[in-house]
Amino acid sequence: MISSLRTASRRTKAATAMVTAVVLALFGVFVVSPSLAQGEVLAVEVSIAPVNLDGPVISDIAVTLTNTSGKAVSDIAVEVTGPINWTLYPRVHHVEAELAADESIVLTTEIHAPNDPPSATTRTFRASANYETSPGVRETSTATRQQPSGELVVLTLEEARNNVGTTTLDTVELGDYDGEGNSFSRELLAELGVTPGAALEVGGATFTWPDVEPGQPDNVSSRGQAISLEGSGTTIAVLGSGLGASGVSGEFTVNYSDGTSSTGMVGFGNWFSATPAFDEVVAFAMNGRNTPDGLANTEYRYGIYLSTFDIDPSKTVESVLLPNAPALRIFDMAFVGPAASPTPSESPTPSESPTPSESPSVSPSPSVSPSPSVSPSPSVSPSASKSPSAKPTTPPATPTSPRVDKFVPQAPYTKAGTHNINGRQWMTSCESYSQTQRCRTEIWATVVQIENGEFVRESGWAFNNLTYLPYMTREAWKGNPLGDLGSTQNGQFSSAGRQWRTECDTAATGRGACRSYTMTTVYAATAKPGGGYAFSQSNQWVFNNIVMFGGPEKR
Repeated sequence: MISSLRTASRRTKAATAMVTAVVLALFGVFVVSPSLAQGEVLAVEVSIAPVNLDGPVISDIAVTLTNTSGKAVSDIAVEVTGPINWTLYPRVHHVEAELAADESIVLTTEIHAPNDPPSATTRTFRASANYETSPGVRETSTATRQQPSGELVVLTLEEARNNVGTTTLDTVELGDYDGEGNSFSRELLAELGVTPGAALEVGGATFTWPDVEPGQPDNVSSRGQAISLEGSGTTIAVLGSGLGASGVSGEFTVNYSDGTSSTGMVGFGNWFSATPAFDEVVAFAMNGRNTPDGLANTEYRYGIYLSTFDIDPSKTVESVLLPNAPALRIFDMAFVGPAASPTPSESPTPSESPTPSESPSVSPSPSVSPSPSVSPSPSVSPSASKSPSAKPTTPPATPTSPRVDKFVPQAPYTKAGTHNINGRQWMTSCESYSQTQRCRTEIWATVVQIENGEFVRESGWAFNNLTYLPYMTREAWKGNPLGDLGSTQNGQFSSAGRQWRTECDTAATGRGACRSYTMTTVYAATAKPGGGYAFSQSNQWVFNNIVMFGGPEKR
């Protein structure tokens, strides 16, 4: 549905073409088309209004397109997405008429919001508008809305602490920064002046190091919490680090006292090697960490980073909504820059920042599609709730130089073999692929398939995802749509009769990586209260693979 803000109504039609397919590995059939140059100012601004999530209810996702350029745009297609497995209609709008300069239209997609969650969570909605600005030239503008669902409680940073990241030699058994019982050494931190309650001047920000006893929670694993943070400035600085081979990033939502909000990205590299992976800088680094057996791995450096993002300096911040990115760990947040003036001027519309897309909970398979209820979302690194340590507790026999940025394969996605992680069985095999290696990961799961015209549930090894290791440069991936957006049409392409979508350097991929999805028929089984299962099928974008950029020097 469309309504006009300043002009006559526009006609729309829902997209009807969706490809039904089973996900297979892509073996190099490419489509080449021009792409939009990075950094170009886009003609259309996209915004999403608040969505009624007081379920069960059918709500509207109202997407506003505003043409801020000096000329009309045409052939507009808008794709709207919401939480995984929520029913939306229509998912795609086509606007037949031109959108004139300085004109706005509203497109409405209906969504079925289920019962309220038992605890607070964050729902993500995304709208992507693709349009023609002149003959043969197209752009894509995107908006993301992160909205809390359920009863959201605003906590202080102290109240939100849920992880023990630092220990003394007497309390090493209490540490679990990385999900494997390892932690920062308080003794090594003290040598850097990082002590409980200390004021730390880093990058123009003044942080307060958590003033807690050894073995007590001292950092926040980011899980969509709302954090009370009152004040103003030009930027918000975040002190912390990440887990996983490629680090982790996520979108922070800043809520101002006038009821408006803005967003900003924070990314941290893996705490191992003290090597930034995004725009962050190393705040503190030390050789070694505490393990359950004491101080170890002293030939390696472990780091805490500083990351910043811009806020509106004319407004007062009340709270910050953290991303749902548990591998992102936060020790403190602070304001940088001058405070807001007594009479704030009207705030400009915040620029869009990328956001973590909700990864499909379905794991595609060459023959079957697993039930969303059983297969975890694939990610660049293992599940943050049980993230394998970047290096073994016992140092390797031949340690590398602490500052050599070598890629270290990790279970379950990049290390060949069978793994048992977080109570799940994984199996990974790796093979040569062009100048790099490709690892295929499968998970033991219960899947739904059709036999003799009926849905059945069966357990077995199911395809999870492919990972291309960082031994090829970005330039070497040119011409391959799995790692080159210039070889796609606004991120999408077709191969072997299937629809594909690729995104690179986003919050979901992290810097220096691309993820690809394919449109797939997904079968699901939902347990009935009286026993048995209700089966369903739907077409969804399902995660297939990730490309990690690097070079031969990372071997």
